[in-house]
Amino acid sequence: MPNAAASRAVAALIAGLSIASSGYAEPATASGAASSQVYRVELSADWSRLTVEACFFEDLPKRLHAGSDEAYKYLEAPGIRHGAQTLAPSQGALSVALESESQTACLQYSVAVRAAADASRREGRTQSGDTLVVSPGLWLWRPAQLPDDALLQFELPQGVNVSAPWPILQRRGNVTQFRLTNTPPSWPARTAIGRFPIREIAVGGATLHLAILDASPPADDAAVTAWLDEAARAVTTLYGRFPLSQAQLLLTPIGRQPEPVPWGQVLRGGRPAAHLFFDQTRPSREWRDDWTAVHELAHMLLPYISRRDAWLSEGFATYYQNVLRARAGLISETDAWRKLVAGFGRGQSGTRRGISLDDASRAMRRERAFMRVYWSGAAIALLADTQLRQSDAGMSLDEALSRLARCCLPSPRMWTARQAFERMDELTGNDVFVALAEQYRGSDQFPDLDDLLLRLGVIGRGDRLSLDDDAELAPLRRALMRTPPEPPAH
Repeated sequence: MPNAAASRAVAALIAGLSIASSGYAEPATASGAASSQVYRVELSADWSRLTVEACFFEDLPKRLHAGSDEAYKYLEAPGIRHGAQTLAPSQGALSVALESESQTACLQYSVAVRAAADASRREGRTQSGDTLVVSPGLWLWRPAQLPDDALLQFELPQGVNVSAPWPILQRRGNVTQFRLTNTPPSWPARTAIGRFPIREIAVGGATLHLAILDASPPADDAAVTAWLDEAARAVTTLYGRFPLSQAQLLLTPIGRQPEPVPWGQVLRGGRPAAHLFFDQTRPSREWRDDWTAVHELAHMLLPYISRRDAWLSEGFATYYQNVLRARAGLISETDAWRKLVAGFGRGQSGTRRGISLDDASRAMRRERAFMRVYWSGAAIALLADTQLRQSDAGMSLDEALSRLARCCLPSPRMWTARQAFERMDELTGNDVFVALAEQYRGSDQFPDLDDLLLRLGVIGRGDRLSLDDDAELAPLRRALMRTPPEPPAH
């Protein structure tokens, strides 16, 4: 690794190249200016070790933080080297103190990344092939607060790629540059390093960086890319654009499974990233028929919502997984209503007396209250959408989320449901959202939708469900499943 003076010269070059070549609308230094913090990451030839050099050119932080209390296990001896000083975090430590009279410094350390990835594999976090999949919280020691111009650069062996959650500035040869973003170190995220392809999906003003991890048998890259492109385009039918300018998509093939896409999740560290685990042995039409990809991408319509308020984040994604697929022509309007009505039924069956929606959300995983939480939130989304459409011309849940995206996404902080709903009421000039939350989050009853469904012309359920086009709110029902016009400029 070069010394501090050399690194400063490299940082100036890196910053100039990155900013000049990138169209990504992130805060940055003026074109050609050096970044104030630069992290260079190298992978050893045998893939066992990451070596990190972190250079601070303006204000040396008082402490460095890891995102996991297990990071100390993988920090190789002697630890974080700071000139003549060596810092070795104690067991379970999440930070180390830097003691220096200098305001600038370059620090070096190495991390046993293969061991960290193997530990994750043994703990049941599904991985694929020879790829190293590991949380940045295990290898990235950084200040609690990052400047807007913090830069991270991977330098990898020939033919090796990296997928990470941060905004990409450029890929050139074996070098990939990211702009580090100021989410808390503890927020979950994943980096993947290996010999896998990376595809870029341009959709709705965004670039989605798709990594398809290696597996045996291998996945059909073209089919996977088409599937995710289709799912992302479904999300753009909400308000004409994707909610973020960039996102990491990590696709892990896991072989024969009872379902085509048994698991997916959105992680928020760095930037929102969708991770999908799928059966690569199935025909691509089964992935396309599955709702999981649209559901996970729909999570990106909202900021990071506290798990205590899972009814909001999961409920809105559940509502839109059906609405957006109908708008995109992936399912029919009738099929979308069949799925919604069936889900509302499961939610009602899963509702227990004496347990509020708030309580069910907080205990969702422990009590297996998924149906109650997901479908109560979806019911609230439907109620909000229909109330907005009836109260104000041109207003809808789509428009509320569009305005929320323009003002507040991406967000570096966690939100409560109350905060999100108050902001959406403010942005739309209504009191619909907070009123619905106050009505249902403390209730032990599933939202009553019978009258609303009848007025919408949704009659029956299952195979006997039909749509009455003469119903009072039939035009509104059809509008819910129709791609809205281009939104007005704000």
